[in-house]
Amino acid sequence: MSLEAETLDALKSARAAARMLALCTSASKNQALGALATMLREERGAILAANAGDLARARASGMAGAFVERLTLNDARIKAMARGVEEVAALPDPVGEVIARWRRPNGLEISQVRVPIGVIAIIYESRPNVTVDAGVLGLKAGNAVVLRTGSAALGTVTALVDRVLRPALEEHPYAATPNGDIVRLAVDLGVAASEHGKDDRATLLAQAMQSLAQARSERRTRSFNP
Repeated sequence: MSLEAETLDALKSARAAARMLALCTSASKNQALGALATMLREERGAILAANAGDLARARASGMAGAFVERLTLNDARIKAMARGVEEVAALPDPVGEVIARWRRPNGLEISQVRVPIGVIAIIYESRPNVTVDAGVLGLKAGNAVVLRTGSAALGTVTALVDRVLRPALEEHPYAATPNGDIVRLAVDLGVAASEHGKDDRATLLAQAMQSLAQARSERRTRSFNP
């Protein structure tokens, strides 16, 4: 399968997953986040070992010191990531919050209510912590998240997916359903793209925009066809 086909397939799967995630309760989302924070701490040895491999390759390829610093994880940073997950879990659930309400002269009551966006695509450089941060924020807000990281962080991101994100999602009530892989789908896309040796962010972004435009067109077509 080509990189373009994999990208579009992951985006479509994430869109299907988003419909399921939008129905999740605050308790179920917080349960998954709590499991994620615990696994970050428990699996820090494996995560740091994978990160050491990425750092060795980055230094061998002559990457600048600032780049290596952004790529680096240590015990303190992993603990900070876990605390950040717990802080997000403790936040009020934005889904369903009524932010405005008014009554029309004819008696009709109108409410402005927060709802999930659906699918959020994020392309970011080789900062392993963003993989967790972005996925956690998306999950809390009821959104499926498509993540594309830089290839230099491939080993670390793979460890985060296999050791933390996947096991944590198994705690989620929708993780076992066909469309329930909320964050896993997206992170796998980044891994697959790196394995293909591709690092063209503009191309990936264009493909994502094309998929979204196609989805909008399909919705418009359905709205005009009763």
